[in-house]
Amino acid sequence: DCRVESKQNADGTYTIELTPTAAGTYLVHLTHGDRPVRGSPFIVKVFNPLEVKLTGPGVVENNEDHGHSKLLSFSKQLEWTVDFTSAGLVASNLSATMYGLEGYSQKLAVTEKDAYHASITFAPSRCGPYKLQVVAGGKEVPHSPVNISLQDVSKVTAYGPGLVGGCVGKPITIAFDTTQAGEGSLALEIEGPANVTPACTSEEPGCFVVNFEPTKAGAYTLNARYGDKDIPGSPFSISVINPAEVTVSGTAVTGKGLGVGRKAEVIVDTTQAGSAPVKVTVTTPTGKDIPLSLVPDETNGVLHGEYVPDEVGKHKLHVTFNGEPIPQSPYDVLVPSEEECSVSEQEELQSAPSGFTDLPQLVIDAPVGERGTVEAWVDAPNEKQLQCTISNQEDKCKVSFFPLSTGMHFVHVTRNKHPVEGSPFPMNVTAQQVRWSRPLPDASKCTVAGIEKHGRFHIDCRSGGGFGYLEVAVFGEYVPAEDIAIKHNGDFTFNITYKISQQPGRTTFSVKWHGVHLHGSPFTVYTV
Repeated sequence: DCRVESKQNADGTYTIELTPTAAGTYLVHLTHGDRPVRGSPFIVKVFNPLEVKLTGPGVVENNEDHGHSKLLSFSKQLEWTVDFTSAGLVASNLSATMYGLEGYSQKLAVTEKDAYHASITFAPSRCGPYKLQVVAGGKEVPHSPVNISLQDVSKVTAYGPGLVGGCVGKPITIAFDTTQAGEGSLALEIEGPANVTPACTSEEPGCFVVNFEPTKAGAYTLNARYGDKDIPGSPFSISVINPAEVTVSGTAVTGKGLGVGRKAEVIVDTTQAGSAPVKVTVTTPTGKDIPLSLVPDETNGVLHGEYVPDEVGKHKLHVTFNGEPIPQSPYDVLVPSEEECSVSEQEELQSAPSGFTDLPQLVIDAPVGERGTVEAWVDAPNEKQLQCTISNQEDKCKVSFFPLSTGMHFVHVTRNKHPVEGSPFPMNVTAQQVRWSRPLPDASKCTVAGIEKHGRFHIDCRSGGGFGYLEVAVFGEYVPAEDIAIKHNGDFTFNITYKISQQPGRTTFSVKWHGVHLHGSPFTVYTV
């Protein structure tokens, strides 16, 4: 049904107004004086854009979401369907336009599928935001405009040295370019031996720089997602190394048992340093480089190598990790001759001339440093270890010590960490020999160092004679000193450690050698 009204105009014409209640084709019959007007009935087509139904990518039914951009994965062709069954339209009544960035606009073809349906297609050339406007008879149809944002995760690129790996204590940098991927957010997650928090910065739209600093070596995994999808290459495997954690051992490093023609072993442990190429090279005294072949053992990260020295003298062992020398490299290793060191003389005190007398000593048939490293120490009867003095004496080296007590002493002598034949050597020291081994005590020749620093100081009585009678007394306003300890270093030097309470006041230290104050004693320390 359709309500029709007729209105006569002043010039004798009539205006006919129709008010249709539904879209469709109407026949309008006009009469004048009960006679049909020429051409009557007239055909009137009525359409209703509000009855047009638009469906397809990005079209939302919820009015609250209308106008918001719908995120879509990039596609070579997008298609929408227009249903105008109840709208009284034909396809030719429709028009469609696509708008994009930077003033982009394109008229889209509306293709009739049947009498009541048409399709609109669009082939995007790049990602980004778009707006589809569909008009019927000069009015936008429901759900128009359609706002969409095309995203293509495959267009995200990751690059930078950090993708290959890095080193503990140094920042690892990775860059991401999303400018060709459309709108979206970059999400990062790093998993590995230690917790790390990546810092992400952006200097220009769509370009991001990610930095993180690992604290432990090992394999890390970087998960990178853009718009809830993994970017190409994700997850990324990042190898982090720590050259400082590489340990090197074996006879080729310690020098123990080394000699010309004897096999020297190198053990490189990288279990705590991460995974990277290891290279070991030995440089001989004549400058010849010997590369070592490394063989892994059953323990992952431990490598073994060996070589046979053919030269006497100082060798250098070079160890590189990932192409860089480790902190301890190169190692200096002395290869001695085949001759073994031996003790040719063993002397004990016989008489006591004035002042210092000859000290108990051993004489070794090779100068210091010529046949390896010579080391010596003495086990005294009081379970204390005494230091020895090692000095050159023509083609021999002399080992001597100051006895502090009577009884059997045992002198240990090693060359390249190996005990020389007969070591340890027994020496019986008498009371008379103890007295003869030191001149009379002289406190004026003792020195104190570091007394101005709280907590510890050092006393040197090597030139002070006597047998080791040291007194340290403490006086204070609040008795602020406690936990005092005196350590004899075995060579007539002493380390004094103590603790002062936090109460302000003055602490006085009295230091005596054989009952006589040292120069400057008593000493005063203030607590504020």
